[in-house]
Amino acid sequence: MKFLNFLIVIIFFSSSCKSNVEEIYSNIDGLDHGEILKGPESVEKHCLKLIYKIDTTFSDKYFKILVDKLISGPKIWRPYYFNTLSLYCDNVNDENKNLLEVSIFNYFIHNPKEYLEHIKKMNFKNSDCILQNIANYIQQYLKESNITIISMKNVARKYCENCSNEETETLYQYLDLASKYQSE
Repeated sequence: MKFLNFLIVIIFFSSSCKSNVEEIYSNIDGLDHGEILKGPESVEKHCLKLIYKIDTTFSDKYFKILVDKLISGPKIWRPYYFNTLSLYCDNVNDENKNLLEVSIFNYFIHNPKEYLEHIKKMNFKNSDCILQNIANYIQQYLKESNITIISMKNVARKYCENCSNEETETLYQYLDLASKYQSE
């Protein structure tokens, strides 16, 4: 009888210790990440593969789609597009650098509250890279255009829906930081 109990325990443990590794992907935002990852190639699948570090290959084709979709794509995907662009940030060539800077600036100016929420969640390396790129664009834009940092603040404030005074102040500080940011 002891042998039978021992055998049952061994079978139970061996069946519960199977090496069936199953990946669990988020669907908390209403998107089924697992299904997207199993589906056909798309910019959304590319984003998730980079974010989940399934495939860390950068693609010029998808990069150009990402910079466009950051502003024009569905709102539910903007955090993913932005996060993916932050991963691309240190890996863009000179040709794509300007596209990245313009895209980040446009996203910031038209969605400042959303931008700041996502920047807060990023690691320092990625958020610094984003800051450096937006700073490059802002500084160049201020030099070449007949516009001031105050004008930029006013436009950003206009697009900052339901911003509290504290959020507005953070927005202004971020623009001041970007306008004075010096890269090494």
